[in-house]
Amino acid sequence: PPPPPPLHPADPMRSSVNAAAAAAAQHQNLSREMPITTLIRSFFAEPEFMLRQQVASSTPMQMLLFFNMFGSILWLLAWVFLFQWKVYIWEPPLPVAILTPTIFVAWAIIEPIRLALGYVGNLTERVALLGPFFIATLAQIAIQIILLFIGSSLDWIGLRVEAALAGLAIGMYVLELFCAYFAGKRFIAKAEANYELFRGGGQAQQSLIRDRGLR
Repeated sequence: PPPPPPLHPADPMRSSVNAAAAAAAQHQNLSREMPITTLIRSFFAEPEFMLRQQVASSTPMQMLLFFNMFGSILWLLAWVFLFQWKVYIWEPPLPVAILTPTIFVAWAIIEPIRLALGYVGNLTERVALLGPFFIATLAQIAIQIILLFIGSSLDWIGLRVEAALAGLAIGMYVLELFCAYFAGKRFIAKAEANYELFRGGGQAQQSLIRDRGLR
């Protein structure tokens, strides 16, 4: 019998091997750079995906969310302790006594949902979960600002430690928004690359079948 024809240039197996070699070379070039340089490049460089197995999840965002879980618990305990101590020392006005606990309960309800959306959305590389996470984080920033200024705006006492706690929380939220934005860009780029790989692989398979006379 005649020998099988050579592989078509667009053979999916050959394309996968070439893509894997290119990805390995790119990873080797990045590993030679300083860690801070690699981190900056990972944020601002245009994402390129050549394999479906490439990971698009954001490691900095996952680390921020992990530490944010413990930070939120500590912030909750500190806020409750400070509020009870202030109420014991200085009698709050009626609007403060009603609005402040209500806003705090809203923060306590939103925070675990927000962390779950970001955690799962980043690991599963789903933009549909990062969108609600982005909105919930903006809402938490607004709540932190309201809790910080509601006392002084209604003629009640405000402490510097409260400003420090709110500043730390807002700073972490801003960093998470920054990471979520670039993670979403990578997720979209990977979805587009997967579509192109799927379409290109299907065309290459059809061409290979025609060349080998199996159709």
